[in-house]
Amino acid sequence: MREAIFKRFLDYYGIEFCFDRCLLDEIRRLLGNLMDAYIYKNRVKEAQVLEQFIQRQSVYEYSFGCLYVPLFIMMSSRAKEPSSLSKTETRAYDEIDEYMPVFNNDEAALILYLKAFQAGKRRAFDQSVKYYAMALDSLNGRLWPQLEGTIKLNYAQSLTIATSYYDGYWTAKEAHDLFVKHGNYVRALMCYNNLANYLLGLQSFSAAKTCSEKVLLSMASFTGDSLYRHAVTTMLIILTLEGSFEQAIQFAKDHPVDWSDGFVGNLILIPYCHYRLGQKECCLKEMEKFDPDLLESDDKALFALLKAIMREDSAKIEAAKQKMLRICCRQKNWLMLMVLYQLLIDYYKSVNELELLVEAYEGNNKVLRHQLPL
Repeated sequence: MREAIFKRFLDYYGIEFCFDRCLLDEIRRLLGNLMDAYIYKNRVKEAQVLEQFIQRQSVYEYSFGCLYVPLFIMMSSRAKEPSSLSKTETRAYDEIDEYMPVFNNDEAALILYLKAFQAGKRRAFDQSVKYYAMALDSLNGRLWPQLEGTIKLNYAQSLTIATSYYDGYWTAKEAHDLFVKHGNYVRALMCYNNLANYLLGLQSFSAAKTCSEKVLLSMASFTGDSLYRHAVTTMLIILTLEGSFEQAIQFAKDHPVDWSDGFVGNLILIPYCHYRLGQKECCLKEMEKFDPDLLESDDKALFALLKAIMREDSAKIEAAKQKMLRICCRQKNWLMLMVLYQLLIDYYKSVNELELLVEAYEGNNKVLRHQLPL
């Protein structure tokens, strides 16, 4: 549409629109500042830039800067669960497709990356993998050279869930090497934390520990405690799957973290570790410490199975086992499936249930081959 015709259209409907292209340059600079803060995990600066955007949002919406408004909304809402997105935020994810031709390669890659991130939040991992691959194809790195690493770091998570532990590991390794090249050590540490989880899937416990310990030994580099907290929760599952149950319990005591926001992570494995050590009373007491409202469905299923096993109620054990299997398979929660089969194998051995023991071994082998046992 020609500018003169567009102006007549605006005048007819009484819409005030600023044709000053300086506003477009302004919002692009703001986006650059936002990406710099995001890539280097500077949460304070990121919040400041988003606040600057909010203060000018109404100005941008009635100028050529309107093209970038949905992108800022997507960036500000990326960590939200899909069910908690507002109508405006949901509309931003849909409407931005109409503007794709005006964005440069890196901006288009960022949009696809955010779409992939939200697809992962919806547990639509195949769609997430597709969007991440499209983002990498669009990228040229001229605007944000480290965006490739950020995409690959998250791409690895979806690959590990949907495709293979091996693919996830090497994609995260590529992200790590890129961040080290650019001196972005906070992001490099995030890669180590993820690599530890992928190595767990490959049953490389020693290597997983090495990666996790690098994060734990680098507390001075953290901007906030979330990365450290995730490193603690990763080490707990490493020690549990390795069978170092006493070490896992002691590790949790030696590394207290702030769980006041309700995220309990792999602390739910502590009761299980007590059970494996024959400390049934401690197991029950530890389970009682958790607020049921804070537990995820797989956490509740594990606790139900533990209680059924301690009561030696075969019918309830089978029901709890099947429920936990369905939940973990639906979530594609590979690590919790490994915990489940570790528990079942131990229990069926103890009661000499040979047929069920063989079945548990077969299910465990499927998980180790990255195949869902249902």
